[in-house]
Amino acid sequence: MRLSAAGKVALAYALFSLLWILGSDRLLLALFPKAETLTLWQTAKGFLFVALSGLLVYLLALRETRAEEAKTRAERASARRLQALLESGRELVYLLDEKGRIRYTSPNVREVLGYLPWEDPGPGPLILDYVHPEDRLLAEAALQDLLRHPGTTLEYRLRVLDKEGGVRAVRVWGRNLLQDEAIRAW
Repeated sequence: MRLSAAGKVALAYALFSLLWILGSDRLLLALFPKAETLTLWQTAKGFLFVALSGLLVYLLALRETRAEEAKTRAERASARRLQALLESGRELVYLLDEKGRIRYTSPNVREVLGYLPWEDPGPGPLILDYVHPEDRLLAEAALQDLLRHPGTTLEYRLRVLDKEGGVRAVRVWGRNLLQDEAIRAW
């Protein structure tokens, strides 16, 4: 079991407090056996405990904050790399909803096929609208095949139409990720 950042801070604080209480009381009793002197040092010990435990909590929280910031920077860098690959490659990436409507297209679709990228959160056009009419039955069967095999990458060859009406022979790799909470597409 992995502790959360808050759990780590709380555990460190609890251990520090326990060691402080057990160790400092015994030390003060050994050093100051008279009650009047012991009381004065107990008060000083309490103030020192507050200062040191506050510093400990601050340092632990700072460490966790820096770790989270580093993780966020790494995730952003990864997202920028992915975006650069999607924008500059010749391969197109489409995300489709369960009915085969376009939810997302990679930005390079404009360069490759002449269409504007689809990033509207609402349902887009059907992917089948871009398939050559003679290959539409094959494409419909491919979509049904993907629905029957979630998580499996399947490959198909068919023809699509570019914006000018030209025909392009393409190789398509598809994977049904409708069950994946992060993607919910295929």
